[in-house]
Amino acid sequence: MSLVLLLMASANVLIITGNPLPWFLPTACDSGPCKNGGTCTVVPSSYACTCADGWKGGDCNVKVKPCESSPCAHGGSCTNKDDDIFECACKDGYYGKTCSKRVQCENPLDLMFLVDTASWQYTGDFTLVTNFISNLVNWLKISDLAVEAGVIIFTYQYDTKVKFLPGTYSNADSLKGQVKKLTKKFSKSV
Repeated sequence: MSLVLLLMASANVLIITGNPLPWFLPTACDSGPCKNGGTCTVVPSSYACTCADGWKGGDCNVKVKPCESSPCAHGGSCTNKDDDIFECACKDGYYGKTCSKRVQCENPLDLMFLVDTASWQYTGDFTLVTNFISNLVNWLKISDLAVEAGVIIFTYQYDTKVKFLPGTYSNADSLKGQVKKLTKKFSKSV
């Protein structure tokens, strides 16, 4: 620790330096610049605050919003409801205050759509069939954790085949895209 004390009577100049400054001299921390429980440290020509949890800023006067700490796990999105309250919107398959709990479906559903694509069966607009399936897919919340769907197409006794099995598509958009590709088939003559 070094201390330099220089007194100059003729100029009324008093220069005192040292680290730390002597106890009898005021410091930048004496005015209590760090708010909300922050700790002040003297630095050359100024001060620095170490903020308590929940606060930030040069003087610890800015409240940290709950979502700034990214509390929502597994890709959930966070919304600040208040200075201390947040809400997570969890992705499919997760739930809980911070989306940390995984859905455990005891009775998952495997669903097979049996679609008659024969032209003689329905002569109207075949998109009514594909739209019905797509709307049902939207309602069922398709995912690899709960509901999986597949499609079997047939034309009476000919050309029956599995188009895709449950689990082939684990989200509604990809499943609906495949359903939209279904077309009417013309029956073979006997």
